Amino acid sequence: MMRRQFMIFGMVLAFGAGEARAQFTPGNLVVIRAGDGTAITGGAAAPVTVMQFSTTGVAGGTISLPSTGANAFTTRIDTTTGGFTSLSQNGNFLYLPGYTADSGTATIESSSVNRAVARFSSDGSVDTTTRFAFSGALRGVAAAGDGTAANGIYVVGESRVSTITLGGATATQIATGNMRAAVVADGKLFVSSGSGTAPYSRGVASFDPLPTGTATATNLVSQVSGQGLTQFILLDRDAGVAGVDTIYAADRDAGTIDKYSFDGTSWASRGTLTTAGIRGLTAQINGSAVDIYYTTQTELRSVSDSAGFNAALAGGTDSLLASAGTNNQFQGITFAPVPEPATVLGLAALGLGGVRLLRRRRVA
Repeated sequence: MMRRQFMIFGMVLAFGAGEARAQFTPGNLVVIRAGDGTAITGGAAAPVTVMQFSTTGVAGGTISLPSTGANAFTTRIDTTTGGFTSLSQNGNFLYLPGYTADSGTATIESSSVNRAVARFSSDGSVDTTTRFAFSGALRGVAAAGDGTAANGIYVVGESRVSTITLGGATATQIATGNMRAAVVADGKLFVSSGSGTAPYSRGVASFDPLPTGTATATNLVSQVSGQGLTQFILLDRDAGVAGVDTIYAADRDAGTIDKYSFDGTSWASRGTLTTAGIRGLTAQINGSAVDIYYTTQTELRSVSDSAGFNAALAGGTDSLLASAGTNNQFQGITFAPVPEPATVLGLAALGLGGVRLLRRRRVA
């Protein structure tokens, strides 16, 4: 599908009088960091910092979420299958899964504290009012838009897929299974899984249409090897195939990027690229190639696939872009959310100018 991306030049925009926050820059990478530089016991809750980087690794603004008190929003410090952020289908919002426990709370994934969803807008504002009971680890979250519609947000974890509305306190189970990450695209919910049984097969499956109650997924691709794919991205690379036609997925256990393509009838594996320690992944089309950005626990890195959408993955130079720092760990990654059309039109009407619309084919 076509995703709109807005670039705003030559000005600094302030949203919300008296509120200091880091506005997202369209085109930047957004990386989730667990930790604040202090040592935290493995399995415990850790502070969350949302970090921006250019695609060449230049650091941008950061947003640190409260790590203690009534508004605490934390993540597990050493998870390799969680903290997977995603963009809404319309590209206007960034979603992040987390916990309501204070930093340092032990064995957070097995604790009874509420799980939570953080929704970020392009101006850097964040809503963390979605707090709910959920059994086991909360790993990923996805949505079509702003999450305010009934069943507008999908949350996935080690035991289930559930749906909830922004600001809600009760999540409704849709399906069972060991889930990792989620993306909404083409009016469907896509999930990656560690479940070896049908319909998941430790790969990527889809719910079509977007589910509002109990539903059954359809398997799209199965993992080449290992115990399940983690974060993934969907791209529309070929005009002759309706909708998304390419999947790049992080294979944590094998330490590879796995590529799959769709010819309009079926999905097929298109090879792997060794990327030791990979955990999070996103990508964007760059001419006839695809630029892939991925995280390990300690690094943000990039590599390109120069092959066509239905050809074997052809990796180029793998480059280090940034490091997490001592006692910190990187988790999920995506691109920055972009302003809603009404926001951009309003700015133009005020004579602020300098707005141009770019279209890029990228989902998640």
